[in-house]
Amino acid sequence: MKQINAIAVRELKRQGFTVLKKKLPKKKCLNLKKILRKFNDSFNKTLNPVEYNFNVYCLNKDFLNLAFDKDINEIVKRFFVYKKDKKLETKNLDYHLNYIHHRCLNKPTPPQKLHIDGKLPGANPEISLSFIIYLDDVDKPNGPTSYVPGSHLIKSLPIKKKHIKAKNILGKQGTITAFSGSTWHGSAEKTNNKSRAIILINFTRWFISQNFALPYLMPKKIVNSLKDKEKRILGFYDYPVIKKNKVDKKDKKNLFYKKNNIF
Repeated sequence: MKQINAIAVRELKRQGFTVLKKKLPKKKCLNLKKILRKFNDSFNKTLNPVEYNFNVYCLNKDFLNLAFDKDINEIVKRFFVYKKDKKLETKNLDYHLNYIHHRCLNKPTPPQKLHIDGKLPGANPEISLSFIIYLDDVDKPNGPTSYVPGSHLIKSLPIKKKHIKAKNILGKQGTITAFSGSTWHGSAEKTNNKSRAIILINFTRWFISQNFALPYLMPKKIVNSLKDKEKRILGFYDYPVIKKNKVDKKDKKNLFYKKNNIF
């Protein structure tokens, strides 16, 4: 898979997005949908036209495991390597998970306007990378995600123009796409009443603050089950030690301590 992942990163660098060869198994897709359906029904059994669930890793660790996937992390690591820094021994190329959200369209929906998920258009080096997982089959009537090839290099926000052509990504359940945080993207008009559920996973460089402070948001039960490498991916070592007069050996693993040596 290393060679396949390397090709995926080259596609990301070239056009700003790629469809991975790897797919999430149908059984896992159905299980994640079941968890979300049960949770949403506990609040409102009436099916909403649009459903949003933020920070789904707090709901069930099965969502968190998506961010720990070996191939996804290899792609993220390769993507954030800045070619000018290849000879430098630096921790600044480390990354962390920013968020995992769920969105589901259940009714006909207008097309989503082109936008970027990152903080900067045309960012160089790249600072954000996202993955979208289709939990349902997505054809043209089901409002597929669309990307504008090469837009990740444009140093301006999307402008509504007739000549801008976005590429629709059709795919079976379990399809995974990756795209730069600077890539212009949206979705086509949804014209049917079928479910179109996705999981959105976003990674950023370690020095980009998380939208939600994951180490402080995570349920204690899940935190206690995490391995050291998993904590690194979640950004546990990207925060300074709080309310401690003495730094113990465990805290010295904190990347903030290693980078700044301020304690």
